[in-house]
Amino acid sequence: MKPAGTLKILNKNPILLISHEDLCRIKHIVSLAPQEAQWFHRVERTVEGNYIYYTIYEMYIPEQTCSAAEVDTSPEMMVNFYKSLKKEHGQETNDIMSNMTCWCHSHHSMGVNPSGQDNKQFREQIKLATQRELSTPQIMIIFNKKNQYFCRIWDPEMELMFQNPEMETMSYDFDYLVKETKEKFKKKQIFRPAPKGLPGNGKMIDWGSGWPDRQWALGFHEGTTPSSDGDKKNSQRSKVLEERTLQGVSSFCSAQEAAVKITELAVNLPEEIEELVSRINSKHNPHDEVTKLLEYIETRLTSSQIIVLEMLLDDNEDEIRTLETCTPPDDYNEAEDAKVQLYMYFLEGVIGIHSIQNALATATLLSDGSDISPESAEHIIDYWLEIYDSSLEISRSPT
Repeated sequence: MKPAGTLKILNKNPILLISHEDLCRIKHIVSLAPQEAQWFHRVERTVEGNYIYYTIYEMYIPEQTCSAAEVDTSPEMMVNFYKSLKKEHGQETNDIMSNMTCWCHSHHSMGVNPSGQDNKQFREQIKLATQRELSTPQIMIIFNKKNQYFCRIWDPEMELMFQNPEMETMSYDFDYLVKETKEKFKKKQIFRPAPKGLPGNGKMIDWGSGWPDRQWALGFHEGTTPSSDGDKKNSQRSKVLEERTLQGVSSFCSAQEAAVKITELAVNLPEEIEELVSRINSKHNPHDEVTKLLEYIETRLTSSQIIVLEMLLDDNEDEIRTLETCTPPDDYNEAEDAKVQLYMYFLEGVIGIHSIQNALATATLLSDGSDISPESAEHIIDYWLEIYDSSLEISRSPT
């Protein structure tokens, strides 16, 4: 019998974490070392969701004898190494030594696969840690000048050996800046004439809060106000719906038909999105993953679709309902503003994969204003609000 596919770990996936500064140090050492060289890092193990993070940090370089094929640190050199640490760090030295369990060395310009001596030394490292009943992971990493690495991790708590886990560079924690910019960055109010053929007759409309004040889209003339429950029978709005109906195609006769199309589009989105969202929602500082998700979105969606996507995830029903009668302009600057808001939403890590998939599908449909009638747009929005409100209720429920 053969399995239908390759072995996959569905939970507790190992991730090797390193700061950008330490990674640059490693590259610099590899470039400076005339032959092979070795050094050590401290290790910290954390578990978040379905991921085990092995963070390597700080760098310690012992005295060593280097050659083209191997590097060696004698017992005398290790004694001198300990003395230098003791002199520099004092009482913290023993704490440093207790988790200085990531052994690294370079293979210069050769391949990074371990030699027989490398394997033997790592086995001895694991054996010694086991005898001392240490719970700290033992790691071996080999680098070369081609920006390649080979890694093995022995996790004594799980009694598992991982080979070549993904290495990620830790992003800087800018959460304090996010909060400060929300409080201190005020958006300039921009006034532009209302588009021709829409209510307003050329009056100046406030578009400063993103894509527009949206009063014109609802069909309200000066002196009228929308009802608190978004009454769809407003006479001015009916006029706009009628005009748009002549231009658009009534593709969906009910929210159920809209649901079928949205689901069809959502399930056909690349698996890459699901993987990114899963990692965003399981990490403490998922800045890299959020950036990758936004890069995916901006390469596949138009500016208009990006603006619609932000409106959908903002969960303001009155604002979302304006999409029944119109679509936002394909404006680069407005899309950039929308991406900033999307970054904030994704960074919070509370929007599930199905919500994002459905939002992408819904934005794609709603932004095609020339082909979707107001009636069809209304059905699409009815379905979106139903499923998104349900997902929010689930996320807010106590566990």
